[in-house]
Amino acid sequence: MKIGQSTAILPFAVEDALGALGERIAVARKARYWTQADLAAKAGVGLNSVVNIERGASTVQIGFWFLVLWAMDLLEAVDDIARLEDDPEGMAAVKKRLPRRIRGRS
Repeated sequence: MKIGQSTAILPFAVEDALGALGERIAVARKARYWTQADLAAKAGVGLNSVVNIERGASTVQIGFWFLVLWAMDLLEAVDDIARLEDDPEGMAAVKKRLPRRIRGRS
């Protein structure tokens, strides 16, 4: 068996985050009284992908995670991820590149 990057050891924080998100997706699905097959059909992904997403598997394409969130009308929450306003280092870098003053056209 080939060992690729997809089977590389992830930092615990990443594994925990994927597991927690997968668990929240499973709870949201069950709250809608959908089977995993129902969610897979609505999202347009395979059943195995949904099973792996709910397990928090890092090998599932991020697009499939988004399709599942979209199918459950939860995709808007993704807008809060990695927002520049919440990133002091990124915001400082942007501000550093802004001109000191803007001159009007003559």
